[in-house]
Amino acid sequence: MTQLVQGTKEYRNVYSTAISQEIADSGIYTSDAIDLTANYGIVGTISLQLIATGDGVVKVEYLISADDTNYITPSSASEIVTVFTKTSGTAQDGKDFFSITPPLCKSIKLKFTETGTSDSITINAIVLTK
Repeated sequence: MTQLVQGTKEYRNVYSTAISQEIADSGIYTSDAIDLTANYGIVGTISLQLIATGDGVVKVEYLISADDTNYITPSSASEIVTVFTKTSGTAQDGKDFFSITPPLCKSIKLKFTETGTSDSITINAIVLTK
């Protein structure tokens, strides 16, 4: 399996941000901010590729900011996914792809919460913005 290196890369106006993190049982991990002012462009597309390993359960949601200081969950937001495990996804292999449509904002963070309460889960995610 390819090792993900955290950080942002640009390829033909598509920006890729990799996130790799183990989340302890009942733990929460919030990603670094992803700047959408440089990445968002005219198209305004955000996609999330998510891969989960381990026996935990993860919920994924997003927080947005207009000032790069205060990150909030907008009242119009819903979770990206509420229950994701190593057997989730269309092939039941812990892999799936999601579209994210936040309100206009300067930056976004992804929040991963382990909700199974007894096992950790490792997430490998790639966020694409255009």
